[in-house]
Amino acid sequence: MKKEVPVQLKAADPEKKLKLVLNMFLAGLAFLFALVLLFFFMKLVFGVLRYMSWLDYVFAVFMVCVPAVLFITAFSIFFKRSQRYPVKPVRLISLGLLGPAIMGWGVLFVRDIIHFFQSHKIDIGHYWSYEKVWLVGSVAMIFILGVVQALSLPREPDWMEKAARKDLHID
Repeated sequence: MKKEVPVQLKAADPEKKLKLVLNMFLAGLAFLFALVLLFFFMKLVFGVLRYMSWLDYVFAVFMVCVPAVLFITAFSIFFKRSQRYPVKPVRLISLGLLGPAIMGWGVLFVRDIIHFFQSHKIDIGHYWSYEKVWLVGSVAMIFILGVVQALSLPREPDWMEKAARKDLHID
């Protein structure tokens, strides 16, 4: 028959503290060992990738495509939302600005892809989609149209006005 040990004796057992410290030490060593293995694996992978010149082209095409794809996606989402916008003058102005912007970014996208495959230049300074005028103008248009659309809607009542309409007593 196993004898029951009181909880106070179990808590005061020095062997338990030694096991805890040893487990923490081994966990720390295992973590450091895992990090060292991860770094060696990364060094091996990046060493192998150095010999794959096609990966440079994949990365360059990705970098050429990023601004155009990003802004075409953002403008398309904004365009869809603007089609259902309740205030007609703001809806027409928004659609009138977003349509040409989407087409402009589409032209830039096609032009930059053609330019990349003809010149194989990796420097982003050679591509129109990285021009500051286009980037700043696109961000400003998204921001300004968002503010105009938000301000043209009727004011939404706050929680106190909603409670007053329902005749709720707020103390």
